[in-house]
Amino acid sequence: MVAAAHGSRLRRTIISIAAAILTLVPLLTTACYPGGLSQVGSYKGPYRGNYFYDLELIGDTAYLTDNYGAVAVDVSDPRRPREVVRIDAGGACFAVTASEGYMYLGGGRGLMVVDISDPDSPRTVGDHDLAAEAYDLLVLASRLLIADNAGGLVIVDISDPQNLVEVSRLDTQGPCRGLSAAGATLYASDVGQGVLIVDIADMALPQLTGTIADTEGACGLKAAGELLQVHFHGEGVKLYDISEPELPALLGSIDPEWASNTYTPASPSPLPSEDSSAPALIEPYAGSGHLMAVRNGLRGVSVWDLADQSEPRLIGYYPTRGGSHGLHCRGDYVFSAMDRLIILTPAP
Repeated sequence: MVAAAHGSRLRRTIISIAAAILTLVPLLTTACYPGGLSQVGSYKGPYRGNYFYDLELIGDTAYLTDNYGAVAVDVSDPRRPREVVRIDAGGACFAVTASEGYMYLGGGRGLMVVDISDPDSPRTVGDHDLAAEAYDLLVLASRLLIADNAGGLVIVDISDPQNLVEVSRLDTQGPCRGLSAAGATLYASDVGQGVLIVDIADMALPQLTGTIADTEGACGLKAAGELLQVHFHGEGVKLYDISEPELPALLGSIDPEWASNTYTPASPSPLPSEDSSAPALIEPYAGSGHLMAVRNGLRGVSVWDLADQSEPRLIGYYPTRGGSHGLHCRGDYVFSAMDRLIILTPAP
């Protein structure tokens, strides 16, 4: 009888503790995952243990590289992404882009060109040897620019995709990992030196004209309009005014720490402001279509509204399993590639 009573009290105690924990879960979740974003769609792919390394969003198609090659996914309906074509490259690919019916893949085996004009019958039509391995690809008119890691910057003529011709190379001294352009100015991320500024008015003779200070370790670049985003792997982003492309001016930076997600302007307002160490508050999203996604290390993605570039506003955070290798924003959607493609949108 005593044992039975003791067991009953123990069960009641366990139930009470469990109820208390369940009561706290929403509070803990709110504190650690501020939310503000909803997942509306995802694409996993057929292979277990696979991982996506790069994501390019061109039109209504998301191009992703993985351990086996690459895949094109139709995202015209973000809620129902659909595989269109898969390319077996015989190994991992790290960079992908597409132009005029051709997909360009880069990895440890060099550059591969695939005719995808008929998605049901993709054909490899060309290739090009590289000194190292392509980490980023950028098409500008009839030229393909390649961030060839230790091989520096490589420029290839793709006017005839079946007969690629190397136009020029530029020794970047350190590993070249990312590319973006504004007119005749190219930005190239060099792991050791930071972001390089390259004059590409003459693609046959690219000229290094300078570097952006304090950008060592940059891994991703995006130039759009008069704004350059310089992303660091798990260490936030810096924003630059490139109204004068050869003279980028720092606007501010975002700290992606788990509990802070703070934006710090390069020139703080002389007026009194709130404690800059306090976490940024999630703002209601007004549907501006000017979104920027930032890696938060291996823990997730934060999304900011850039409608006012002088004062980015945090509108959401989404926890992920592992780091995101590819991030793109289109309208009111965020595309993130890791072990799967996930599509996010600001929560109503």
